[in-house]
Amino acid sequence: MLLYLVRHAQSVSKDVDPERPISEEGKNTAKAVASYIADKSLIDVRRILHSGKERARQTAEIFAESMSCGDRVVEEDSLEPNADPGIWISRLVDINDNLMITGHLPHLNRLATMLLSGNPQNDIFTFGNASVVCLERNESRDWHVNWMITADIL
Repeated sequence: MLLYLVRHAQSVSKDVDPERPISEEGKNTAKAVASYIADKSLIDVRRILHSGKERARQTAEIFAESMSCGDRVVEEDSLEPNADPGIWISRLVDINDNLMITGHLPHLNRLATMLLSGNPQNDIFTFGNASVVCLERNESRDWHVNWMITADIL
């Protein structure tokens, strides 16, 4: 199983809009990363999950559009910034299909770190906006990093 963790694209400040949708720069960055991934055929997913927050939903939709899976963008619980990563650790045990989760810090950091090391307090990654980390679960059910792409690379 491949798990793609995507941090939402850059959003506007609360002063501009309390819902904090992604900014124009964020849209352009997310489109660039998603287009690169689609061009290289790096991701094959049936579902893209998001937290329900506007910026995560918009980012998920941009990735879905680039990968032609727009009808499979789904809001899920327990993906908010301060959600307990243990909830998704237990859910991932029963999931065998490749999956993309579009979310927030610190949740994504804690989830990735917990999958890889068992300790959510060790920050292994620095997720920039619109960054993607691909984790792979092997036959022994252990997780490792397959690859990571940041907007800065592009």
